[in-house]
Amino acid sequence: MAGGLGVLGDCYKLHVFELAKFINSEKEMIPANIISKPPSAELRPDQKDSDSLPEYSVLDKILYQYIERVQGPDEIKKLGFDGALVDRILKMVNLNEYKRNQFCPIIRISPKAFGVGRRVPIVALWGGIRAGLTTGGHAGRLECPRRPCRGQGGLRNGAVR
Repeated sequence: MAGGLGVLGDCYKLHVFELAKFINSEKEMIPANIISKPPSAELRPDQKDSDSLPEYSVLDKILYQYIERVQGPDEIKKLGFDGALVDRILKMVNLNEYKRNQFCPIIRISPKAFGVGRRVPIVALWGGIRAGLTTGGHAGRLECPRRPCRGQGGLRNGAVR
């Protein structure tokens, strides 16, 4: 990854589609079949993101609430999202945190981007959604209810690692 830069790393999937359409607004620079093709990680034949994920119009909203608004599962569910879906999505985000730590730097365009803008522990003791991730009533500060996160060797002043 030497020299890598994640240009779209801070974009939600629907933003990526909007950017592609904008880039093509005057002249087709991105082939139309790339934009119209169903999204896929292409890890197996005929795989589509929709096989394991909700529509991006729903997923992007859940991710926005969780990442940028620092809302916990209960707050997101109160917005009208399916509870089981919210739990599943947040669990996937938390279980894959280690991948974001291995990823190249990204261009930050949002207030709370993955990477430096959003740092959470990746160790097994931190349970994320299993531990009941909360904001503890303080906007932008995450607290882990399993163990003290401040003082006695924990995080100082509620900072997030």
